[in-house]
Amino acid sequence: MNPPRRSDLPSIKQKGASPDPKGQVSLASARTPDSSVTPPRKKPRTLLDMKEGETAVILCITGGQGLRARMAGLGIREGRMFRLIRTAPFRGPLLVEDVSTGARIMIGRGMAASVEVCDQTSS
Repeated sequence: MNPPRRSDLPSIKQKGASPDPKGQVSLASARTPDSSVTPPRKKPRTLLDMKEGETAVILCITGGQGLRARMAGLGIREGRMFRLIRTAPFRGPLLVEDVSTGARIMIGRGMAASVEVCDQTSS
């Protein structure tokens, strides 16, 4: 007995569905315009992404307990406003200033990468 031909099989017709090269219908391409699709998430902005002179508020510090304790000891806490004063050449540390107290702190790029910020102003 011969296997059934493709023309003998019932076809699946969906709005927007298209068969792949094997003849199977891909449901991923069958989405309707009203289906909710979440946009890709943006990478959070960190101190490393700031330009010199920009001011930003710290949203959160991602890292372990040791990093958080070190940052708290330096005065870098969530909700504080900081200005990026200078970035050292050749991938060196960053000099940041606490806007409210005027304290200047130099932190390495590894630590700065774990500090998520929200833009305030450019000056």
